Amino acid sequence: MASALLVWSSTVSLSSLLLIFFSVMGIICPMYPFAQADEALDLQGLLSFKKSISRDPMNALFDWNNKAHHCNWSGIACDSLNNVVSITFFNKQLEGVISPAIANISNLNSLDLDTNLLHGTIPPQLAECSQLAYLVLFGNNLIGRIPSSLGKLSALDYMDLGNNYLEGSIPDAIVNCTTLSVVIFSGNHFTGELPSSLGNLVNLQFFVAYINSFTGSIPPSLAKCTGLNVLDLSENRLQGSLPPELGNLHSLQILQLFDNNLTGSIPSTLGSCKNVTSIVLYKNNLTGTIPLELGKLSKLQELLLYKNTLSGTIPVTLSHCKSLVKLELSNNNLTGSIPYQLGSLPSLEILYLFSNRLTGEIPPSLSKCSNLTLLALSNNRLTGRIPDTFGILSKLQVLSIQKNQLSGPIPSTLFNCSSLRNISASYNLLTGIIP
Repeated sequence: MASALLVWSSTVSLSSLLLIFFSVMGIICPMYPFAQADEALDLQGLLSFKKSISRDPMNALFDWNNKAHHCNWSGIACDSLNNVVSITFFNKQLEGVISPAIANISNLNSLDLDTNLLHGTIPPQLAECSQLAYLVLFGNNLIGRIPSSLGKLSALDYMDLGNNYLEGSIPDAIVNCTTLSVVIFSGNHFTGELPSSLGNLVNLQFFVAYINSFTGSIPPSLAKCTGLNVLDLSENRLQGSLPPELGNLHSLQILQLFDNNLTGSIPSTLGSCKNVTSIVLYKNNLTGTIPLELGKLSKLQELLLYKNTLSGTIPVTLSHCKSLVKLELSNNNLTGSIPYQLGSLPSLEILYLFSNRLTGEIPPSLSKCSNLTLLALSNNRLTGRIPDTFGILSKLQVLSIQKNQLSGPIPSTLFNCSSLRNISASYNLLTGIIP
C-alpha cells in the first residue's frame, strides 16, 4: 500500500512539475514581454504627445519625466495592468498639434483635450484606438475634416468636436459608431447635408450641430433615435419642411432649429413629444397655422415661433401648457383676438405677440399671470382700453402696446406696478391726462 502511494505521489508530482513548467514557459512568459511591450508603446505614445506640444504655459506636463512611472503623470489614468486608459487636460492652454502616435495607446478609453489652443487636424490614426469611448476636442483651433476613419470606433459613446474651425461634410462612416449617445459639432464651418442614415445612431441622446453651414433637409431617419433628448441644428442653412416623423421622439426635451431656411408647416405630430420643454423655431420661413396639438405639451416651458410667416389664430389650447414661461409669436401674420384663456398660465413671464394682425381687446385676464415681466403687444390692430387690472402685475417690467388702436385713458393703476420701468404706448387713440 505504501509503495503504491509512493508511486502515485511521484506520478502526481512529476505531472504537476511538467504542468507548471509548460505553463510558465508557454503562457506566463509570453504575457510578460507582451505587457512590457504595451507599456513601452503607451510610453512612446505619451512622449510623442508631449513632443507635439509647443507651449505649456501652465506647466500641465511638468512631471512628465523619468522620475515617476507614466501612470503617475498628471492627466494620465491607468488600469490595474498599467495600461493607459485616459488622457485628460481641460483648459490648460496647451499649444501644438495632436500627435498621431496616440494611436500607440491601444487601450485608450478617454481623450479629453477640452478648451486648449491645439491646432492642426484630427489624426486619422485615432481610429486605431479601438477602445476609445470618450473623445472631447471642444474649444481648440483644429482645422480640416473629420476623418472618415473615426467610423471604425465601435465603442465610441461621446464625441465633442465643438468650437473649432473644422470644415467639410460629416462623413457617412460616422453612422457606423452605433454606440454614440452624444454628438456635438457646434461652432464649426461644416457644410453639406447631414447623413441621411443618421438614424442608424439608435443610441443617440444628444445631437448638437448649431452654428455651421449645413444645407439640405433634416433627415427623417432621426425618428429612429427614440431616446433623443436634445436636437439642436440652429443657425445653419437647412431647407425643406420639418419631418412629421419627429413626433416619434417621445424622449425629446429640447428642439432648437431656429435661424434656418425651413419651410412648410409645423407638424401637428410634435404634440406627441410629451416630454418636450423647449420648441424654438424662430427665424425660418414656416407657414400655416400653429397646431392645436401643441396644447398637449404639459411640460412645455418655451415656445418661440417669431419671425416666420405663420397665419391663423393663436390656439386656445396653448392655455393647457401650464409650465409655459416664454410664449413668443411676434413677427408673423396671426389674426383674431388674444385668447383670454392665456390668463390661466401661472408660470408665464414673457408674452411677445407684437407685429401681427391681432384684433379685439387686450384680455384683462392676463393680469392673472402674476409672474409676467415682459408684455409686448405692439404693432397690431388692438382696440378698447388698457385693462385697469394690470396694476396688480407686481413683476411687470416692460409694457409695449404702441401702434394699435387703443382708446381711453392710461390707467393710474399701472403705477402700482413697482417693477415697471418702460411703457411704450405711442401711436394709439389714447385720451385723458398722463397719470
